[in-house]
Amino acid sequence: MKVTLIVILLLSIIGGLLIGGAYLLDYLGIISLTETLIPHLVKVPYLGRFFIEKEIPLEVLKEEELRKLEISLEEKGKELELKKARLKKVEEDLVKKRKELAVLEKGLYEQIKGLKKKEEAYQDREKNLRDLATYLQGMPPVASAKILEEMDDLLVIDILRRMEERNVAAVMMKMDPKKASEISRKMSR
Repeated sequence: MKVTLIVILLLSIIGGLLIGGAYLLDYLGIISLTETLIPHLVKVPYLGRFFIEKEIPLEVLKEEELRKLEISLEEKGKELELKKARLKKVEEDLVKKRKELAVLEKGLYEQIKGLKKKEEAYQDREKNLRDLATYLQGMPPVASAKILEEMDDLLVIDILRRMEERNVAAVMMKMDPKKASEISRKMSR
């Protein structure tokens, strides 16, 4: 009987040392009892009741979930604020660019308007020069020469360029030789 008692005592001490050692290793972070040992000890009869995991109250779980959701919502809110700020900056840039484009568009419109006026003036002048050339070609060369001698040299050149060559030669022959020479020199440039 004494031997049996000693064996039981020794087995108890060894078991206690094993359990104590396991808790010490768990405390030190070397092993995790909750993941490795406790699921197996729960299945052992009589000992299992000491290792059954305690149920966490529902309120605690709900509070923890609510905290996690609150943190998640705060992070999402911060992200949304950042996106909102970026969108606002992009919108401001777009408004600025629209204004710049409006100014450029107005400038282009004014340039086009000015070019159209110049084109109309050019077409009017061209028509007038062609009409004048036609009238002068219809006159006798002596009369045409007298009229052209009274005009500015550049205008005379523009008119002569719009006349037929044979008529230009006839008119130039009837002009004052100095004037005809000056016009010929200027036309050759």
